[in-house]
Amino acid sequence: MKSDYQKCLNKGQNMRNCAFEYYNKSDSLLNVSYKNLKAKMSSKEQSKLKKEQLEWLKKRDQFFQKVYSDTKKEGNFIEGTQDFEMIIYDEQAKFVFGRVKELINKG
Repeated sequence: MKSDYQKCLNKGQNMRNCAFEYYNKSDSLLNVSYKNLKAKMSSKEQSKLKKEQLEWLKKRDQFFQKVYSDTKKEGNFIEGTQDFEMIIYDEQAKFVFGRVKELINKG
């Protein structure tokens, strides 16, 4: 996925869409990883995983807000532009892929 993302970015066109697609793939992979892990667990372990995931979702939301705010403060990109959104989606995808790796390692 990462190499496809880089190839898309290297074209230098519609880079926002490249980043958006990369983020969507990270989110889909997160859902699949979570469901696969959950399916292997006892109900007690599933309950623990669900609680952990809810905590992670809170951290994700905070991180996403921080990325938006920090990117806006840096002033390198104008809010609402495709470049601005590309940076946001890229950072969000990296964060989500981190959680995917954690879930895979638990399995």
